[in-house]
Amino acid sequence: MKVTGEKKQFLRSSSDIRRGWLLSYMVIFCLPLIAYLLMSFITLGIIRRQTYDLNERALDVTAVAMDHQVQSIDAVATELVANTILGELLAREIEGSEKEYKLYELKKELASMVSQNAMIEQIYIYMYDGDYIISDTTKASLSIFFENECSELLMSGQEWRNILRTPHLREYATWESEWARPTTMMLVSVPLFEGAPKATICIKMSSAKFWRVLEQNQSMEMSVYDNQKKSLYSQKHEAQTDPVVLKSQDTGWVYEAYIEEAVMNEQEGYVKILFVGGIIFVLLSGATLIWFNLKKNYNPIRKMIAQFEQIFDKREQDTKELPYIEESLRKLVVQLQHNQREMREQMELIRQAYLTCFLLGQVPTGVSVDEELRVLGFEGPAQYSVFILDEGGDGRAKEACEKLSIGLQENCLYFGYGVELNGHVVFIVDAESGDQESEGKLKELLEEAYSGARMSKSREYAGGSNLKYAYEEAQYVLNSIPQGEKGLQTLADIQQQAAVRIPAEMDLELMEAVQKGETEEILRVTDNIWQYNSKGGYFSLASAKTVAAAIYNHLLSLRQGHQVAISQIEMLTLHQIHVRSKSETEVLDMLRSGIQRMFGQNTGDNISRDEQLVSRMKEYIDENYSDVLLNVESLCRVFERAPSGVNKAFKEVTGHGPLYYINYRRVQAAKKLFVESGGERSASEVLKKVGYTNLNTFTRAFKRNEGVTPGQYRETVAQAYHRN
Repeated sequence: MKVTGEKKQFLRSSSDIRRGWLLSYMVIFCLPLIAYLLMSFITLGIIRRQTYDLNERALDVTAVAMDHQVQSIDAVATELVANTILGELLAREIEGSEKEYKLYELKKELASMVSQNAMIEQIYIYMYDGDYIISDTTKASLSIFFENECSELLMSGQEWRNILRTPHLREYATWESEWARPTTMMLVSVPLFEGAPKATICIKMSSAKFWRVLEQNQSMEMSVYDNQKKSLYSQKHEAQTDPVVLKSQDTGWVYEAYIEEAVMNEQEGYVKILFVGGIIFVLLSGATLIWFNLKKNYNPIRKMIAQFEQIFDKREQDTKELPYIEESLRKLVVQLQHNQREMREQMELIRQAYLTCFLLGQVPTGVSVDEELRVLGFEGPAQYSVFILDEGGDGRAKEACEKLSIGLQENCLYFGYGVELNGHVVFIVDAESGDQESEGKLKELLEEAYSGARMSKSREYAGGSNLKYAYEEAQYVLNSIPQGEKGLQTLADIQQQAAVRIPAEMDLELMEAVQKGETEEILRVTDNIWQYNSKGGYFSLASAKTVAAAIYNHLLSLRQGHQVAISQIEMLTLHQIHVRSKSETEVLDMLRSGIQRMFGQNTGDNISRDEQLVSRMKEYIDENYSDVLLNVESLCRVFERAPSGVNKAFKEVTGHGPLYYINYRRVQAAKKLFVESGGERSASEVLKKVGYTNLNTFTRAFKRNEGVTPGQYRETVAQAYHRN
């Protein structure tokens, strides 16, 4: 593009404005204005950069102090997770008074941790087994603890319970409360994904002390986010600028700080000074340039036009934008693939946690197991079975599923999932997806992949709500397999392998008694079978357990026409025979008691169902009153009844509720201990042996039943003992 003759004529023919002087003067004034603006922005940028640098250094100091506090909290959480007393309690290796003593020791350790760390206000642990809270000051049920310790939280007790029952992996959370400050908590489950979560540790920080480091910085308003970008702490701010952001390398927390309005106003003062000085500078500079151009007769417009023509004549050159875009898209695709892999891994962990909860009967509130199984891919309603692979396997669920052809593909032997639980690999499968041929191929794969390993299989159970029964049955089968045995075993195999001899005539009598529902006749024949197997030769405690379990399993098989599924109370009987019995006589007593419970509703007596239920519950309370976890809720879980139905049945039969009978039975046992010791045992010692954990509760129950306190009764017994 060239300057045309018309343009040249236009520029040269202006006689009024010689050679474009007016336009030139306007340009002359613009040059110092641009210079002033550049200088103003550079100066303002320097001032703000210095301000940001100062605040960033202050934020770094604050973040280091906060990291030190967070690391101290993490150290407390790590110490709690590795606590041996907590491990023993979660492993369920101790019971009775020893368990109460361990709970007392754990409470002392929690109190010591709280006293040693000024940032911690309270520590409490929610125990799944027993559904109670142990803290540095008390041990109580969830409802009582929430009412006394957490009433300031702006949430319902059910919401709080759901939070505790959700698996957590060292995460911080803020709960809104009635106070001005929200409550800050650290939550961690023990263990997480190595097995079913058995407890949730809650470390409650003292908000006034924990966030004091942030509030001492008066020049900035602070906000804190954890490594999941969840807000933990926030102060209201009115600043319009971008915040100073710092991410901690140690904790992963992100700290944001907004500069106070006063600092911004101070910067605006500097800007006003620059503005006034700039106006003076522009006027002086413009006047100087005009005088210089008039003196030199110089017109800068022509030179500017020539430069613009050169710019327009240049063709657009090819840029490298397209390769840059392609590279950016490639990086984006790689990042999306990486995120997809991480999401799949997290979903697999969540699926494993859900399956573990289903097997243990711990279903989220308001959601049925059937609904959850449909979400995981199972078509309901269906028949489910549980397989348990012994420690002979490699212990990894994914590899075990591949080797045994159990999965979600069409060519698998069984449709289902695998999960690691209690050192075993547990499979939940759709029983209808396999047949006898599938079971035969599974045995071949088991022998090929895990030579010498044992595997148990439960029967088919309808609906996801019975998965716990299937798991308990498979556990019983696995524990009953002799160490020398290998391969796939079922309940029927265990019944056939049991080392018990039942003569044909006794078996016939037993079958007739079961069909007629005559409990006394069943007990008589059972005693005859017991004597037949115990006479002659060496009859040890192990032999007695084997014979008792075989007789009980045989009775279960005879009762198949009346009730197919094994109930939880029957599973408890099998567990007591194998674990809790200490002598041959105690084994026989437990066997007889279990038979009475099994056939109690068919005795032929003209008693109501409520009377039968209350009678069985009384027997259970008489056997387990010393268990500190025995309460109305645990009683309802064992007998699979609703609390309202249990209370109604007890009141109609006895005139009192079940809690009254529990306290009555414990008080009678306490009186017996006082008398046997001649008044030497203290109330604190006796209460641990009869199922109480708190002296005040024991005193109220004792006085309500006997009219005197335990101390007064003990003194009366001691005086009578010394007189005699």
